[in-house]
Amino acid sequence: TRTAEAAEEKQLAPDPVPPFVVVQRELKLGLNWYLETSITRVAPEQGGITLEIPLLPGESITTQDIEVSGGKARIQLKPGQHGIGWVSTLDKTGVLTLQADTSGQWSEHWYVDPSPLWHLGVDGIAPVKQGAVEQWRPYWRPYPGEKIVLNITRPEAIAGATTTIDQLQQTWTPGLRESRSVLKLHLVSSKGSEQHIE
Repeated sequence: TRTAEAAEEKQLAPDPVPPFVVVQRELKLGLNWYLETSITRVAPEQGGITLEIPLLPGESITTQDIEVSGGKARIQLKPGQHGIGWVSTLDKTGVLTLQADTSGQWSEHWYVDPSPLWHLGVDGIAPVKQGAVEQWRPYWRPYPGEKIVLNITRPEAIAGATTTIDQLQQTWTPGLRESRSVLKLHLVSSKGSEQHIE
């Protein structure tokens, strides 16, 4: 019967796929602190997605056209749009907590890029194991609800020399009327200023 066929078609219709994205946050800890956040679509492949992503404490978005309300960034992925991102400034603090969302609408990836100005201590889950890298840049892929606490301190300067001469080369070329001397040196300094050589 037609009623049975219609019921069967309705029963076999797929449910709409709930929106799901990946939220990647990269903290850049230098003289100033910045946060780069990117949102990448996972599902559905087509259609629009609207989400409210919580900002970190002390985060101020500097990218235009990102709507912020109540400590959350309201993002919209239009049909066919793969991702969106923004850049923020971050207030310097001694303790920064990152906690993964539990709503099931996104997964989080956290990267920290600390400069030598800062000492980074981490409490919580371990970072993802990395192969051989030139610079330490830990990252995490937490499960929902997991968190890390970043303890960030600036090491105190110790007394001592601020300048080191690594290499020195002098070339002397004697002549009948004049002689020429060339001095080349490689100098390393922990202070950016004029260097007076005696």
